[in-house]
Amino acid sequence: FIRTKQTQTKDMTEKKALTIDSEFKRLIPSLLLEEFKQLEENILQDGEIKSPLIVWNSTLLDGHNRYTIAEKHRLVFKTSEVVLADRDHAKLWIINHQLGRRNLLLGVRAALVSDLAHIEEKIKRSAAAQKAGSSTISYGSDSKAHSHVAEKATRIKSIEATTYEGAAKRAGISPKAVRQFRSIEKKAPEVASMVRGGLKPVDGMKLAALPAGVRAAAVTA
Repeated sequence: FIRTKQTQTKDMTEKKALTIDSEFKRLIPSLLLEEFKQLEENILQDGEIKSPLIVWNSTLLDGHNRYTIAEKHRLVFKTSEVVLADRDHAKLWIINHQLGRRNLLLGVRAALVSDLAHIEEKIKRSAAAQKAGSSTISYGSDSKAHSHVAEKATRIKSIEATTYEGAAKRAGISPKAVRQFRSIEKKAPEVASMVRGGLKPVDGMKLAALPAGVRAAAVTA
């Protein structure tokens, strides 16, 4: 459940600037230079920023490019504040909002779904740990203790699998694309960054499979 309230900033020179959180911003696919210039031209032609910027506790969640343009040209803008439980839920809001865009490339969408699933996994694991911690468990032997550890590991893997598969389904992409992105992220983070920029996951897998030296040359080419 998310509640919102509308506020308006009338003069940026007299109001506190919005906070830009680098971790939040990283979750948002960047615009191409041509796209940014077109957005800037449209806003200047309108003479205002029509859509409100979305904030949480004065931290920007959506509208980073519009905010940059507003600061540059000292334009009036509106804000819409969302009420969220914590940072993890703020991240979920950002990712879900971005996944609502129809023009995202498969690699970008797969990366976002992976990010979304990681956060949902974290929330589920935390809830499971709290539930387990609320009950007292006594182990009569090492074998029972080992059995419990194995059961916990299996449960974590199950959470991870069901979470990213469910997230992929909601986003309308194949779970395979998410698995490919996660594999790339582990093997070659620099290639994962390229996938976030639009490289197809299947091409990213091929690039990540190359020897480190060859891969580095291909990435910088």
